[in-house]
Amino acid sequence: MARTSLKTQIRELLLNGDLEGVAGMAVARRRVLGQLVSLTFDSDQLVVHRAIEATGLCAERLAPVDPESLLELLRRLNWMITEESGGICWRAPEMMAEIVRCDPDRFSDFLHVTASFLITMEPEDLEHFRASVLRALGLLSIIPDERQAELIPLMMASLDSPDPQVRGMAVWALSELGKNAVLGERSELLSDQEEVEYYSEGELSRITVAELTGSLLDAAR
Repeated sequence: MARTSLKTQIRELLLNGDLEGVAGMAVARRRVLGQLVSLTFDSDQLVVHRAIEATGLCAERLAPVDPESLLELLRRLNWMITEESGGICWRAPEMMAEIVRCDPDRFSDFLHVTASFLITMEPEDLEHFRASVLRALGLLSIIPDERQAELIPLMMASLDSPDPQVRGMAVWALSELGKNAVLGERSELLSDQEEVEYYSEGELSRITVAELTGSLLDAAR
């Protein structure tokens, strides 16, 4: 009988919601990290989102014992965003954020890099990555206030994007950064009936921008 590949094993764990199992595997086998990157290209978006979240759990386990493996992965992910790589990993910003937020002091250089994508990316490149960059910013609620001051106007501009996924991620990220007052001033968001892909608590759903905005504003009250 043929042996099940590592990637297949990890994918099955992700489908079953066993992200802690994936993190446990990563402690013993660093190759798990690379396989999680490859799973962000999976056709099943639930697998993609859980691979991103599992990367954060792996980072929590590995940061105290093998931070260099995570730094190597951060460098690789950053390279996969660049023009030199062809911009081949559109979910890389989120994976970077998941790693950085587990130990922002240790990975402070990449906190700066990840928090700056909205500013540093060329506009034509950013359009491919914008939704992921916005979600990364929401994951990085530890962004220093002075950097937030630069980012908030750019995030607000994303509320006017023609892409509903970008609008939805801008809404979520602004809420995560405590800017619900800004959302409350944009009444048109509460009538935006286009749907977005929304991942929360390990599950993936389709929700309108209006529903997402309303639920976040209600939760903040």
